[in-house]
Amino acid sequence: MIARRNCAPGGSMVFVVLSKRSSMFGHGRRMSTDRYRIAKDLHVFFYDERSVLKEFGGMGKVVVQQFDEPIRHLKEPTVLPCLVIICTKPLT
Repeated sequence: MIARRNCAPGGSMVFVVLSKRSSMFGHGRRMSTDRYRIAKDLHVFFYDERSVLKEFGGMGKVVVQQFDEPIRHLKEPTVLPCLVIICTKPLT
């Protein structure tokens, strides 16, 4: 995983990912577990806390927070449910 290779001991990395709470989750062609082809050449992986810990847990300390990103350019503004993931690699 990129975070383990690129993060210095004691360092942190921040990721923003799409949440399974998104209305897009489950739409499109299913490519694998939690991964869908939403549009041509657009493959999207959706996360929940369990999948975050599976993917990033080996990094060290992992903090997950939910937030809704406003989407204002549509006729009817909406929000895009996201997760911010903060990984901190141990010093040793």
